[in-house]
Amino acid sequence: MKKFVNLLPSDEQKEYKLQLIHTELWSFGFWLGLSFLILAVLIFAAQTFLQEELKISQQRVQTEQIAFNKLQEQGIQKAAGDFNLNLTNFRTLSARHQNLSPVLIEFARLLPAGLTVDSLTISRSSLKVEASGRASDRKSVLQLRQNLLASSYFNNVNFPLLNLEKRTDAVWKFRFYIRPEILN
Repeated sequence: MKKFVNLLPSDEQKEYKLQLIHTELWSFGFWLGLSFLILAVLIFAAQTFLQEELKISQQRVQTEQIAFNKLQEQGIQKAAGDFNLNLTNFRTLSARHQNLSPVLIEFARLLPAGLTVDSLTISRSSLKVEASGRASDRKSVLQLRQNLLASSYFNNVNFPLLNLEKRTDAVWKFRFYIRPEILN
């Protein structure tokens, strides 16, 4: 700040100093008030902007929530539909299912010692059974044939002569049919 010489009388000098102080205080107060006013306007504008952004965000969340709920309902409906379809298919198949457990138990009971089964195929439609395997000797193969002929579960036993070709370590194969009345 620049120094300057004041040649006014002392009362006027005091008055002049007070006037300078008053002007500086008034200027300071004016700029301070203006700054507060600008700050208040900026805060108000920011608050208004943020409130609008919050409303928009809430609307987006609500829209997404509705879409999510629809997808979730569709997923649940699809899962329920799939379950109902599977249940219907299961009931349909169960109604047509033939219980072959007693037939398998009977076949296992008929197998003599020294005989192993390598393959067992059962056709549900024709009730045809094809079995093959190995035997320690020819007597075991003949015993299986006798057991199948004597069983009330099976009929039309096919006995190829190839089963009798070897005396020991015989390979055997049978084709026979399940009696339909056994499955009812």
